[in-house]
Order: sequence, then C-alpha cells, then structure tokens
Amino acid sequence: MTYDITGDESGTVTDTLSFVGTSVTAHRSVLSTPSSKTKVSVKIVSVSCT
Repeated sequence: MTYDITGDESGTVTDTLSFVGTSVTAHRSVLSTPSSKTKVSVKIVSVSCT
C-alpha cells in the first residue's frame, strides 16, 4: 500500500506499507511542520496485491 502524508514543511511525503501473510512492514516517517497547529493527514494512493 502506498500513501501520501501532507503537512510537512518540505511537501508531501510518500511512503509504503508491505503486508506478507499476517506481518506488516512499515517505515517510520518523521515530519517537520511549520506550526503546532498544522494539520497532518494521510491519503491512500494505491493498493496492490501480488
């Protein structure tokens, strides 16, 4: 699954989750926001099955 995170100062961050059986692999995303009031959101971009 690929997803976009918005709210980071430098722009949209794109990352992925991988599912194998019942195991999930995710990378930790670190964001820098211009303000503590900045809204951060995640949008699923694509899901693929192999």
